[in-house]
This record gives sequence, structure tokens and C-alpha cells, in this order.
Amino acid sequence: MSDNIEESKICQLHKFEKNKYFYGKLMTVRDFETEQSYFDTKRYLLNRLLHGSGLICGFEHIEVKQAEDGTLKISFKDGGAALDCCGREIVVPPDTLDQKILDSSGNSVSDLTAAPNLYLKRKNCYDGYVASASNPSGCEEKCCPGKIVEGFEIIASSQVPELKNPGCRSDGASLKDVALWLEDLEKEYTSCPSCEEKERVFLAAVNSDLSVNFTDTAKHRIFFTQKELYQLFKCHILDPDNPHGVTAAQTGALVSVDGVSNPGGNVDLVAGSNITITPDPAAHVIEIASAGGGADPGAVVKSVGNSLSAGASDKYSREDHVHNLGKEIVDFGNLSGKLQKQLELLFMYLRERALKCTVSNFKAAGRQFDNDMAFRVAQAAKEAVNKKIYQKEADFLEFIKELLEMLRAFADSIQGRVTEDSFKNFLEALEELKKAFDSGDVIHVAAQQDEVCFYVAELEMRG
Repeated sequence: MSDNIEESKICQLHKFEKNKYFYGKLMTVRDFETEQSYFDTKRYLLNRLLHGSGLICGFEHIEVKQAEDGTLKISFKDGGAALDCCGREIVVPPDTLDQKILDSSGNSVSDLTAAPNLYLKRKNCYDGYVASASNPSGCEEKCCPGKIVEGFEIIASSQVPELKNPGCRSDGASLKDVALWLEDLEKEYTSCPSCEEKERVFLAAVNSDLSVNFTDTAKHRIFFTQKELYQLFKCHILDPDNPHGVTAAQTGALVSVDGVSNPGGNVDLVAGSNITITPDPAAHVIEIASAGGGADPGAVVKSVGNSLSAGASDKYSREDHVHNLGKEIVDFGNLSGKLQKQLELLFMYLRERALKCTVSNFKAAGRQFDNDMAFRVAQAAKEAVNKKIYQKEADFLEFIKELLEMLRAFADSIQGRVTEDSFKNFLEALEELKKAFDSGDVIHVAAQQDEVCFYVAELEMRG
């Protein structure tokens, strides 16, 4: 390790220094140490920030026993490799036998009752001693170590390693939106991770009979490489038979039709008397119509239009009569309470989706075009989501009114930087949003804002 990089600063961010060579340069020990330090500390930095710390492989066959002098020793049949919190590699060769177990002060231990947790610690040792040619005394030979061996030692401790919570959803808790989860993950890495226990890597927990406690040990032994993590995520996402017990309430899915359900299958509609059912899978439509029939009505009744009352009568209609209601005759307030609630939830979901789509797509556009206005749009939409303004139609419309001005400013800022076709599609979607807002139709506004989100993701940079 070069004197320029102190041992205590290995785990900290620092400037890297390397040699600048030229003909006739006098090379000293310091120069060669600087050369080694440059590559070592660069590797440690990448290990620490990209991979983390822990056991990488091996260490499955560990044996702890008491020696004749009463001290405890540990043997590794298969060996293994690990990374400490500073990113330094710790390698234990196979068939490493009778390694001393030490306490934090470096003394041998004979009992693990109070300190059952074993840790690996990196320890460099000197080897290959050779005569020093720089010794000024010709009568006395001085030897100096010619090699540094990257070794290790085993430390017994009472401290239990911290088991990091992966942030999974607990029972009964609401499912976090994916966009919010990614945003929290980004915030977590706005600063570089610190390294509290830089010298130690948890190895194993030992029982009182000196056997390895695999139950406690297994909780802390998981260490995945980047490639393995990618493969796990890929397999997880592409697995259609892995629903994770997601309920219909979480996804807003329809559970049954009039109390009839068939998970994983169909609920068949059976045509009754004078009823026809015509499914059209290509158009995703099922037409249910009256086939007529029954007794002829006693009198011809004209349509009452959109009036709620057809007049007074002291006679009752026959049970097989048919009403021909005019347009807009059924008002929302006349629907059943259950149906009203379902429709309100559906409308609120459309408004919420429009805002969340705005957050994710405009944030992506901000990164793609390095555009501050796109980030402002995304931030405004995120604040609206956090305030749940989508729950009330009036609040949602008021926010869209403010958002329209920001969207126009964004369009002005990217004009000329994107292709004509993609910019034209985005402007048309923006114009349709303005028309929908002027109509006062909240559902139309939410749907059109979703269109704006779609076309902002389709914007293409000019070649």
C-alpha cells in the first residue's frame, strides 16, 4: 500500500494517483508502491460499490475443534472466497487446517459461549525475506520481506451481524407502486454507501458443542453476482405461473358476476326465453338482445323520450311488456349504490393512472432530452399523486389546467430537437387534451392525458 493512501482511507472516496513515466526517471520504492496501490484501490472501489460484501463461494465444510492446549482452531476443507466492506478480497485455500480463532485483541480463545459468531478478517503477512542491498553496514546483513501474502484470520465476537430488511411488503400492507419503489431505490443511492465494519465478514455461528449453526448462518450467507441477480429478475418477471398470492382487491379485478365466479375459467351466459346472446371475440363484444315474442301488447305505447314520468294511470302493465326508454333517461343517481361505487372507483383509477403515467414517462423524457421542463412536469404530477388529487374530479381538473401550461412549455423546448412525425403526434395529443378539458368531461380528460403520456414516450431525437 502506498504511503499516499493511508490504510484508514481505503474505504473512503479519494483521488487516485499513478506514475507518469519518462526516460531517465529514478524509480524508488514509493513509486512502485504507488503503481500497485493504484490498481488495487481501483479494484477495491468497484468491488465495494458494485458488489457489496459477504461470502462469495465455498465455506460449506467448516470444522471447529479444541486443540491439545485448550485453544480453539478451525479447519476449512473446501476453502472459499469473500469480499469485505472495503472491497478487498479474502481467499481461503482448500484444506486450510488448524487456523487459530482469536478474540478482538488478537488472543487465542478457548470458549465460544459468549462469542459464538465467527468473522473473517483480511490480514496481510510478510514473506520471502531477502538481504537488503541498501544496508550501509558491511559487517551486518539486514533482511527485508520481499513479498506480501494476502492472508486472513478468524475473529470470535458476540456481535450478531445485521440482517438487512429487503423492504418486502408485510401482511396487510398495501402494495407499493413500482414507480415509487424505483424512486425510493434511486434516493437510497444518491450517496455512496458507508462501511462500518470494514475489516470483518461474517463467516458462521457456532453452537456450544462447536458444531456450526447452519440455521443462523444461512440467513447471512447470500451473495449474488450481477449476472445472477439479472437472471433471477428475468426469470421472475417472465414466469406467468407465479402470481405471489395477489388478490383481486389489490389489482381491482372483477371477482364474480352476480355472485358467480370461476377462477381460471369462464362464466357462461345462457340465453333465456326470447333472449339472444351473440359473442364476438374479435371485437371483444358480447351482444345481448331481446328476440321479441310473448303476447301482443294491449295498446301501442309511444316513447316518453327523456321524461321520467309517462303520466298517471289506474292500471298496471302486464309482466311481459317492454319499455322503450329514450336516451339519457337513466340518470347516474338512479343506479344501484353498488354500481355507483364501482363506477366511481373505475373513474378514479383512470385519473390516477393518467397522473402516474405522467410521472414515469416525463421523467424518462427528461433524461432522454436533458430537459428541465420535463422533470418539472414529472415532479408536479408526482406531488399531485402524493396529495391524491385524483380522488376528486374538481381537484383533478384544476391540476390539469395548470399542467397544460407546463406541457406547452415542454413542447416549445423540444421543437426542432425531435423528428417531425413524433413531434406532430405529440402536438395533436396535446390539442385533444385541451379540447377535452374545455368540454369539462373528466373521464375524457383522463383518457386524453394518458394519450399525451404515450406520445411523449414515442418522441425521437433527430439524427
